[in-house]
Amino acid sequence: MAVSIIFYLFYFILCLVVPFASIYKVNKKVILIAILFVAQFNATAFFRVGITIGFFEIAILITFICLLIKYRIRANEIFISGSDKVFISFLFFSILSIIISSFRIFFKDLIPSNEYDTSPAIRSIMSLNKVIIFVPVLLFIRNYIYRDGQQEQNKNTFFYILALSGIIPSIAVILQSLNIGFQLIHNNPSFGEISHIETYNNIRPVGLSNEASFFAYSLFFSYMGVIEVLIRDNKKRRAMIGIILFYWIALVLTISRTGMLIFIVYSVYKFFSVQSFKPATVIKFAVIVIITGTILSNITIHSFNLADRFLSSFNVEADASTIERFGVTDALSKLLIDKSKILGIGIYDYGYYIKPYLPYYMNSIYYKPGESPPSFNFILQLIAELGPLLFIGMIASIIFVLKKADRFVKEWFIFLVLFALSFQILNFSIPFLILLYPTKKRENIIYN
Repeated sequence: MAVSIIFYLFYFILCLVVPFASIYKVNKKVILIAILFVAQFNATAFFRVGITIGFFEIAILITFICLLIKYRIRANEIFISGSDKVFISFLFFSILSIIISSFRIFFKDLIPSNEYDTSPAIRSIMSLNKVIIFVPVLLFIRNYIYRDGQQEQNKNTFFYILALSGIIPSIAVILQSLNIGFQLIHNNPSFGEISHIETYNNIRPVGLSNEASFFAYSLFFSYMGVIEVLIRDNKKRRAMIGIILFYWIALVLTISRTGMLIFIVYSVYKFFSVQSFKPATVIKFAVIVIITGTILSNITIHSFNLADRFLSSFNVEADASTIERFGVTDALSKLLIDKSKILGIGIYDYGYYIKPYLPYYMNSIYYKPGESPPSFNFILQLIAELGPLLFIGMIASIIFVLKKADRFVKEWFIFLVLFALSFQILNFSIPFLILLYPTKKRENIIYN
């Protein structure tokens, strides 16, 4: 218990540092460190007021309020980046889907389940709260942090802090795997959790999240930061290689299939993006893959052989988690075909319609009235909720925006999409960190 208290105190201190740094003009890097680090802790929420309030929300809202009080703002000086436009586009098409689905319900073209007390339209708006709040707040904070306009230096700082932000959660994974009684308060309603204290003795480690795949998801973007620092700064090469190995150890201990797959895909992509595509390079890489694969395939953790665990992703009856993943994806496909051929059912409203489409092999899994199965394919969920027409429009607008975006921004959103094939990515604060990435040189853009 004492060990986990240290972790909570560390993140509480980070939240308290932010307003101090905002008010007393401490180095702006301190604000960036605090916000990027606290985004990794999502298992615990403190209360809910329309939006779930955890470490990340406390940090950015206090910073925003302090800056708003202390600095004047000119609307014509606010810079909107490509990342901002991606989230704004998502919000715009989401609102259109709410309007369309409301008309469909009014004309009885859609009949939502009566298991839920909240109307679909209200549920949709409530579920968009992170986008509605995080985008303007982080936009404001970003323009304050980077008011010096030193783009390349600011990028290097962002990458370095992002790279380090996964260390504390990875230490938590190591400690949880040692069965020393590490405890976390699991009560985040964004994941439908019932409040309880989880003691990690002989159970799968999850870092500072509530699932191993969620830890891997958060850690991945720190891993992106490590690779960027590795490529950009030879002086930090040895340290970054050490962090890479440390992150892989933590990832392997969680035996997250999704995480391992996407880490491998990204590693292959980055290797060939910086190396010339020559036979010698391919042979070198193949040797590394064979040696690494052989080592990993002979490791057994929590009674799971890593190779068998990875291959079980393709077996629908492997375990309850896999059954649910396949079953919900199957149900979303049928829901899309039956009710969303052109127009959708409303953003985040699949739960009102999905239960009749759950396949027979999910009969052993019970969802009480008012409870819907989690979505394990956010992309498919979006097609059903927006409808193919709006979904194509949204994707086209995002591609148009990203064509002019920084390479790292493009990579960020591409790998968000890959994770979105496995779960609902916007329940987390991690995707929004790209809003703090410096994408354009702007001097004194907001404040006097």
